[in-house]
Amino acid sequence: MSEPFPACDVAPIRPATEVLSGEWRTHAIQEAVGKVGSAAKPKRNVLLVNCLDSKGGASGIAVDLFRGFKAAGHEAWLAVSRKTLPDDHVLAIPDPPLLRRWEGFCHALADKAERLGVAADLARRVRRQLAHPVRSYHEDRGLEVFNHPGSRALLERLPMRPDVIHCHNLHHGFFDLNLLPAWSRRHPVVLTLHDAWLLGGHCVHSFQCERWKTGCGQCPDLGIYPPLKKDGTARNCERKKAIYARSRMYVTTPSRWLLDKVEASMLAAGMALTRVIPNGIDTGVFRMGDKMAARRRLGLPEDAFIPLFVAEDPRENLWKDYPTLKRAFARLSGRFSRNTVLLALGGSRPDNDLGGDVRILPFVSDPAQVAEYYRAADVYAHPARAETFPTVILEAMACGTPVVASAVGGIPEQVCDGETGFLVGLGDDAMFAERLAILEHDPSLAQAMGERAANVAATRFSRQRMHADYLDWFEEVIEDFKRSSVCR
Repeated sequence: MSEPFPACDVAPIRPATEVLSGEWRTHAIQEAVGKVGSAAKPKRNVLLVNCLDSKGGASGIAVDLFRGFKAAGHEAWLAVSRKTLPDDHVLAIPDPPLLRRWEGFCHALADKAERLGVAADLARRVRRQLAHPVRSYHEDRGLEVFNHPGSRALLERLPMRPDVIHCHNLHHGFFDLNLLPAWSRRHPVVLTLHDAWLLGGHCVHSFQCERWKTGCGQCPDLGIYPPLKKDGTARNCERKKAIYARSRMYVTTPSRWLLDKVEASMLAAGMALTRVIPNGIDTGVFRMGDKMAARRRLGLPEDAFIPLFVAEDPRENLWKDYPTLKRAFARLSGRFSRNTVLLALGGSRPDNDLGGDVRILPFVSDPAQVAEYYRAADVYAHPARAETFPTVILEAMACGTPVVASAVGGIPEQVCDGETGFLVGLGDDAMFAERLAILEHDPSLAQAMGERAANVAATRFSRQRMHADYLDWFEEVIEDFKRSSVCR
């Protein structure tokens, strides 16, 4: 038997009838919205910066905050590397026109060289080095590329001076980190970390490696995203450390686990204040409902035991732990009297190696449809190797689905072991299988856990609470920035 996990710090559990009725849910939303308006806060100009304006995860949180700030009457702008949303307040960060023309010339030159008989790989290499000489120089030496001129002119494109610059994911090859010292002297800069890229020499998650604490070097895995061609991790840490030393920023994380890492890292030298603000979800979409009706709509058997796993390409996803789920599912073969159907939502190809009824389903973009799968499931299974604060767990909880998950990263701050689900040690397929079996054998326990999970999600993880917490935080940040400016 594994050691029990620490109890989570959660709000008092309200009766499930209040959650199901919707009456308390409406009250909670009004209470959260009222929290923003009751203090008569001034309207603010907020610039959010993130790599993308689409997909889930960090990008989904950034977009949700952008829309939430606008809905609350604030002037909000979102700057991204590639724009897909049809919103005038979403700005793409392009390369300067001269650089784009030079890149086009280099591409045309390489294409002509290929037509004249130059080897294709040589033509592509010459094109890359001519079009982006600085980027090529850094990439060939394992150095992270901070040379992104388009981001330097970003503030000039805004029609107003931002009261707060709110940065999210800054990797993805679009943002110049060297801007942070100057920006943080002139404006309050809030960094919301969704991963650990800013803390080390290249990777967004370090797994069990702790070289980031001592400046990296001798990297055990250069292939972790974002990958490097050579080991320049020590030099990358030196460059980041020098940038942070000249900066004064306000750092937020969705989990205490990640903030603990931040405070032990080189980023701590550039921090003014910190705050843990858990991510939130749309509890109007992700809510409890009729399980059997959901199964009928999705064409799933009503009498089966259905565990669900949601991830982008779950079989190949480096951050998830599909092999543990696979081994756990194999252990359960023949143990149950009823049929078991394992659903993996977000996959691209079937798993023919695993016996039993395993259904690998394609990615679903419609949140309402995803919520149907959560409601149809008996348990949400989330084996993982590295996580910060997975949104999918919050969504499953809000739909009244108990969770069995790996106790990694910020997950123990979401799932209350023995209350809203079960936590399992990293890679422990035997215990994962045992926890799934407990919920299969005791439907009443699964239902009670699911109702408590929905209650916790409604009270702690709503998007309205997240919006209110950030707006409150911004007011503290602005006041602190004013005081520090007077002292400088």
